[in-house]
Amino acid sequence: MEKVNEVFFSEKGVTSTSASHLADLAQETILGNEAKLKNMSFITTKVDIVGSLSESGKTVSLGYDEKSLSEVKGLLEEIAEMNAFCAWMREAIKAKEREIQHLMNGVSHSDILLLKRQNFRKKYVRKTLLLK
Repeated sequence: MEKVNEVFFSEKGVTSTSASHLADLAQETILGNEAKLKNMSFITTKVDIVGSLSESGKTVSLGYDEKSLSEVKGLLEEIAEMNAFCAWMREAIKAKEREIQHLMNGVSHSDILLLKRQNFRKKYVRKTLLLK
């Protein structure tokens, strides 16, 4: 195993399917936060008819107040954390695939067949012993 890949593997690791699912969930969080940021308005826009006696006008869009603007930092931090998490999970999946490929390069087709036959024999012997 490559030394750099050891960080991804342990006794109680995550499967490729689970890692992919978690990365997809994180991606959904990123998209939701980006949508909030894109729809954010920093100024209040009012429209009024020139020469109108009314000074108030009609509010077209309402800018965020201080409380809403303070949420921006949290949204940006969460996006950054989720991007890092996605990259980590996707890199772990790639590392697993590289390690499997590396192992498969060292194993011939005849070795695989031999291992399958040996495993079949073990199962057959166990069943035979249990029946007696």
